[in-house]
Amino acid sequence: MKLKIIILICVLLSFKVSAQEQPQRINFILSIDEKIVSGSVSKIKILASLTHGGKRVIEADYYPGNLSLSQSDYALLKSDTVSSVFLSFTYSEFCNKNRRDYDYEIDLKKGWLQSYFYVLYVYNTDKSRYKKILEPLKGKHYIYEFDYPGGGTKRIRKIKINDCD
Repeated sequence: MKLKIIILICVLLSFKVSAQEQPQRINFILSIDEKIVSGSVSKIKILASLTHGGKRVIEADYYPGNLSLSQSDYALLKSDTVSSVFLSFTYSEFCNKNRRDYDYEIDLKKGWLQSYFYVLYVYNTDKSRYKKILEPLKGKHYIYEFDYPGGGTKRIRKIKINDCD
C-alpha cells in the first residue's frame, strides 16, 4: 500500500514538473554606448499599459541575444488588451573603479514582438562623445535607435559622422 502511495506521489510530481511553463525567448540584442551588453543589466521589466487604463509589470530576463518572459506574459503583450509597451532596466558601468548606474525606459512598439530579431542601441548623452552628436530625449539623459527586419530608426545627428574611418 505504501508503495502505491509513493508511486502515485511521484507520478503527480512529475506531471507538475513537466507542466511548468517554458519561457518565451525573443531574439533581442542590447547595445549601450556601442557595446553589446552582457552581465551589467538588472531590474529588467516590461511595463504594459492596458487599454482599460491599468498597467501590468512583467518580469523578464536578458542575456546577449535573448530576452525571456513567460508564455502567458508574451501572449498578453501580443493581445489587443495592451496599448503600449515599455522596456525598463538599469545598466551598471565601472569607470576608474567607480560604479555608475543608468536607468532606462524605452518605448517599444508592439510590432517588434512579431519580428525575427530586434536590436536596441542606447546612447548616454551625458557622455561628451555622444552629447556632441546626439540630442537626448526630452527629460532624459539618453537616446535610442533600433533595427528589426521590417526597418528601424536612426536619430538625426547634430554633426555628420564619417563611418568610413
